[in-house]
Amino acid sequence: MVFELPRFSEDVDVMCTLRGSKIFESPDVFKAIQETNEALEGKGLYMTHIFDEDGLVHTNDWISRLAPPPDTAPKFTNFKYDAVSPEDIIISKITRFDEKDKQDIALLMQTNSISKEEINKLIPDVSVPQLWEEA
Repeated sequence: MVFELPRFSEDVDVMCTLRGSKIFESPDVFKAIQETNEALEGKGLYMTHIFDEDGLVHTNDWISRLAPPPDTAPKFTNFKYDAVSPEDIIISKITRFDEKDKQDIALLMQTNSISKEEINKLIPDVSVPQLWEEA
């Protein structure tokens, strides 16, 4: 559970700031993802992608709203992470048109008392990568 919600998917989405980095050109990255997934398997989680912030729809100030993960989120010994705000999760899911994402959005809005108007106020500050412009 994250943000006190049952998860509809059990994947871990990782978004980071790697502008100009050549980290993904290293074959060691894929080995590290595989080893991470082996470590996550016991927690019922898996990682499929690591996105540079230029590869996802997000608000321009998403980093300023990062917060420690909720107490109910998985804990790791050798890995520290922050949680993206519920509003930024909603923004990232809006363009996907997937039924599970629609359910996640509705639950996030309901349990965090987020109104449609609040999300609409964030829309002018959304960064949309070229890959997602059509959506």
